[in-house]
Amino acid sequence: MSADTGFLAVEGLHNLRDVGGYPTVDGGTIRGGLLLRGGALGDLTASGPLLADLGIRMVVDLREDRELVGLPDSVLPDGLALHRNPLYGGRIRLGEIDELADLYTQILERCADQVVAAIEVLAGEDALPALVHCSAGKDRTGLIVGLLLSALGVPDDVVAEDYARSEEAYVGELRERTMRKGIALGAKEDRMEELMSCPPELMHTVLADLRTAHGSTEGYLVAGGLRPESLAALRERMVEPAS
Repeated sequence: MSADTGFLAVEGLHNLRDVGGYPTVDGGTIRGGLLLRGGALGDLTASGPLLADLGIRMVVDLREDRELVGLPDSVLPDGLALHRNPLYGGRIRLGEIDELADLYTQILERCADQVVAAIEVLAGEDALPALVHCSAGKDRTGLIVGLLLSALGVPDDVVAEDYARSEEAYVGELRERTMRKGIALGAKEDRMEELMSCPPELMHTVLADLRTAHGSTEGYLVAGGLRPESLAALRERMVEPAS
């Protein structure tokens, strides 16, 4: 297990990153080892002990039911809570999506309840450390983690940079395999290069649009049903205050 490149190396788990270490606008720092983001767990084999070494208590799985192939329960650490939180909930049709911006707009407008549910569960007393993942750990995971980091006070530039790092994780054969998986799930073949991108300016736009509509990222989440006390609990647990 190594974080030399910013990615954690667990065999069979792609795009795995710890979002700890990021600064907040009030001088604090996101504590490390509490929130990890990554792709699907279906390729895990003998990596159970390494995954256990991360200390994860909960896995939040954002995938749809039809994406559940080869979930390796036998290599997950004993006692780990697996929380299923299908983000699309049947309300997103990938075959109608041409641009990433359209996908994110639809998620935020149509699936706010599931966005909030994913963050609400992370506020549970025994939820952290947690791993949030979808299929590639890029779009659904990118939105959930990006919104949470923003609500915790991480600057937009840092949130956008974290989001964009998924581009580095998918190259060569892995990128091709991920694109084929997207097509099998209904995405348009001629739009897959666009849908595999992670432009940081898109996350900037998402955060700016939420501020315009709701005053802040926190405002969007609370309007969607997130309890203010849950966000306060996440701040207390995840943010190391300025010394």
